[in-house]
Amino acid sequence: IFILLNEKWDFNSIASKSEMHEHIVGKILDVMVDIFESSQKRIYIAGSLRNAGEVKTTVARLTELHIINIVNRVVDHMDEIDDLTAYIKTALYNSAEKIPVKRA
Repeated sequence: IFILLNEKWDFNSIASKSEMHEHIVGKILDVMVDIFESSQKRIYIAGSLRNAGEVKTTVARLTELHIINIVNRVVDHMDEIDDLTAYIKTALYNSAEKIPVKRA
């Protein structure tokens, strides 16, 4: 899964564009691996159990821009985040719908 994720999203490139917040990029990658490897039928997102297939499909639509934005939000709100894994999982799920991405 890690190799497939890194083929779609170049996490080294993301880390270099994210002002060297490699540890946060690594945590996002870990959370994404957990999501895509999950055998559960439902995944807990933002206080609700959601269909795992829907979560995986939604997260798969993300671009590098989405992930960089999540890194920046984590950095900006680190002092307010109690559960980093839950925050990232929710941000990944919500980002596909809430962040407009310009298409070439």
